[in-house]
Amino acid sequence: MKRALVTGGAGLIGSHLADLLVREGWTVRVLDNLEPQTHRRGKPDWINKHVEFVEGDLRDRETISAALDKIDVVFHEAAYGGYMPEIAKYVHVNSFGTAQMLEVIREKKLSIQKIIVASSQAVYSEGAGICPNHGLVFPPVRPIQQLRKGDWQVHCPICGAITKSAPTPENAPVGGETVYGLTKVDQEKLVLLWGKQMGIPAVALRYSCTYGPRQSIFDRNFLHPVAQQFAAGSLRRRRTDPRLFVCRGHRAREFARRRNGQAR
Repeated sequence: MKRALVTGGAGLIGSHLADLLVREGWTVRVLDNLEPQTHRRGKPDWINKHVEFVEGDLRDRETISAALDKIDVVFHEAAYGGYMPEIAKYVHVNSFGTAQMLEVIREKKLSIQKIIVASSQAVYSEGAGICPNHGLVFPPVRPIQQLRKGDWQVHCPICGAITKSAPTPENAPVGGETVYGLTKVDQEKLVLLWGKQMGIPAVALRYSCTYGPRQSIFDRNFLHPVAQQFAAGSLRRRRTDPRLFVCRGHRAREFARRRNGQAR
């Protein structure tokens, strides 16, 4: 029987993942610090009764060392999220926390067989576009000056032509346009590089706009009000409603719903 550690396992994605692993016969340990921004009411009642739940902070070396004991596969879902100007906390939780976890595995020669880290679509800029003159391009974020003029289009970075939205390939440039995005780049690059050095399989999954049951209504994430509107069916209103539609461009954003018992 395989043994998994799910960091951030009380959250939206982590808790559904823990449920799936339990159903498939894994022994599961969950590590979560119950960050008040997300879990204002304490430990949620959806924590699977068949998991070993550990309340603790992955930044604490003793805590993460104990959590990794006798683990085969790590699902690293823990991160400080949202879009607030708390630079030090983002870096300390996401970048340092991940780096320390990898150090502990190496120093203690733990028998970890694989690490899967939760990255994010926030590592990208505007995503990919098709320019009528230059084909597939990767435009930078639209400048404020352009938006103030009422120009919502995404332009080719080479010739300025209006691009057409295209699926963003995995090898698109990454960098992040927020502190959160930068630290997600840190997380995935640290894990992938460390995996190569240690000869341990490592995977980074760039989640995009996830929502659904168990999503915290307290997270300070600008996407969450939109997700709540989806849940309430409010986006069926007419398109001219200024409370819901603030951009007149032609970009589309896909939302990935996490349903009860669904984690694939």
